[in-house]
Amino acid sequence: MATEARYQKFIVQSLVGNSTWSSVQRGGAYYHAGTIQNKKNQTFVSDLRVMVSATKDGFQPLAVYARRAQSPLLSRLPPQTDSWSMLGTNLSELNKETGEWSTDTSRLLLMDMKDFNKLGIAIDELIDAYVQTCLATLAIDRMACRLTKKNGVFGPTAHTKHKGVELQRARSILSLLARSLCAHTSLSACCACCVLGCVSSQTRSCTRL
Repeated sequence: MATEARYQKFIVQSLVGNSTWSSVQRGGAYYHAGTIQNKKNQTFVSDLRVMVSATKDGFQPLAVYARRAQSPLLSRLPPQTDSWSMLGTNLSELNKETGEWSTDTSRLLLMDMKDFNKLGIAIDELIDAYVQTCLATLAIDRMACRLTKKNGVFGPTAHTKHKGVELQRARSILSLLARSLCAHTSLSACCACCVLGCVSSQTRSCTRL
């Protein structure tokens, strides 16, 4: 944090890494269990991605896949170690020479691949992930509805505070987030524009997804 940065505000989160060097919170320490060890006794950080769609009959699953980190998770974290290769599961890669983005599909784990079993995920975890995804979708939808007026227009002046969050002060954070997202993909740019539209002084219509 002592280094210079172009950001004005930071969102501080806990560090979730190995059980020996994770941040300790009030509820204890969270750490990555990692994948099942390979022949070299290495384990990798991974995440499970669940996609759902809403129909007139309710939610239904669309896709389930996982992503793993590039480097194995170390039990000890030496000084000046780049932890992103151990903790980051993002498949997007930036070519510094051309400035173009690509996808590292070698770290993509699909359910029809034998490597998917290395995640150590049982049917109970898959059901739990599906339920959490549905609940998260409902929560986002309900929050969007609460932040929208009856005429379907978002009014930032009427909702300067929502559950302790000051939307006016969040403008700078959302602007930085939007610029970061726009540098990745055109889809992210569209999402970022929608976010900026909600906190700008202009009124925009809000459509429920």
